[in-house]
Amino acid sequence: MLKITVPPIQKGSLFSIADALSPLAALLGISSFIGVAVIGFGKSGSWMSDFNWYYAGGTCLLSGGNMYDLECFGPLIKELSGVEALAGLPYPPHFAPFAAVVAIPSLSVSSILFVFINIAVSMALAFVVVETERRVCGSDSRDVGLNHFWAIALVLGSSGVWGVVWLGQISLLIALFVWVAFRFLDRCNTVLAGVLLAIVSVKPQMAALLFFWLLLHGQWKVLAVAAAAAGFLSAYAFAKVGLAPSITGWITALAAYQHYPENMLGSGTIMGLPSLVALYGVDIPLPVATAIGALALVYLRVFSKASPFAPMALGTILLVQMMVFSRPIDIAFILPVFALFWPSRHSHPIQLLFFVVMMALICFPQQVVARAFPFPEASHFRTLPVAVLTVLFFRQMLLGASRWEYWSATSRLQPRPDV
Repeated sequence: MLKITVPPIQKGSLFSIADALSPLAALLGISSFIGVAVIGFGKSGSWMSDFNWYYAGGTCLLSGGNMYDLECFGPLIKELSGVEALAGLPYPPHFAPFAAVVAIPSLSVSSILFVFINIAVSMALAFVVVETERRVCGSDSRDVGLNHFWAIALVLGSSGVWGVVWLGQISLLIALFVWVAFRFLDRCNTVLAGVLLAIVSVKPQMAALLFFWLLLHGQWKVLAVAAAAAGFLSAYAFAKVGLAPSITGWITALAAYQHYPENMLGSGTIMGLPSLVALYGVDIPLPVATAIGALALVYLRVFSKASPFAPMALGTILLVQMMVFSRPIDIAFILPVFALFWPSRHSHPIQLLFFVVMMALICFPQQVVARAFPFPEASHFRTLPVAVLTVLFFRQMLLGASRWEYWSATSRLQPRPDV
């Protein structure tokens, strides 16, 4: 009888295939970015609809009005986006200078300029992925990492990034500032880190646990610089609107923001564990979920052996934050996390497969999945890979590793706690 034997898969073979396919992956990423994010293929929402909110708020300020006043803001956003606003612009006072600047040109000119800004930021974020991968692996490593064309495919091929560019959101810019700020912080450049973190704080839903981590590590100078920079940026709103009206107006707008249908837990536009379990009638209030996330960081503060401001630490904090509350467009915040389990020639094949599967789950368009599987859980499919990454990286933080790797007897890469 003829016996057919199948040779075992060699480690290098899968790696070589993935490496050879990297230019094609990058090309597909660039093509999809242009087709969806810029041209709008398959998009059902209005182009630059989120940017219209910034423009309406800035128009109120430039006309001598109040961006938190519904009488000024409401008619403008109704005209621009057809939305019945419940309150004014739900961004803090230190967002006012940005809103005013984007409202200086005409809406069409400002929108196009911001699209180009987001395109540039997308490319910068891809560079952050590459720089982070080189940093955690070490420049003197004898191992060869997977081709960095995959970083282009990861960022430009991510449906979350497409959404940011199409909607005219600032999530990409804030995500970039987060990673650059922690790089400055790790280099002890507290002033630049604090200034960038002040800007990051305009999105408190993504910045809350980051600032709590700084508090746990006694980074008082950074926090003071961030507070001073936020105060400086808020001076414009305080001068135009007044100190008390600015603060109370923002709090009112933020509270009303939670009552828009797309912002309620259980909606497909909200990621995280509280939103997922809301589908089954389980109510986890966001303050409670945030407190649980904060307790997880306290545990890391006590038992972690990793550097507190290295990429592994930042990636873990952002993943925990994503599990509390986030949006599909906030995927940009965790794209550099992929650099922390970037496969190399001597990685186990399982790690390469894990990388590819996670990349597919994170980047794949949510609308396609929701249409293919018409049940509510389909719109929350990304919560599962985020949860898996959170558990894996939480463990690595406790071990003091600089990256995650599927350990094998032939693996050459070792954790580098000094990174």
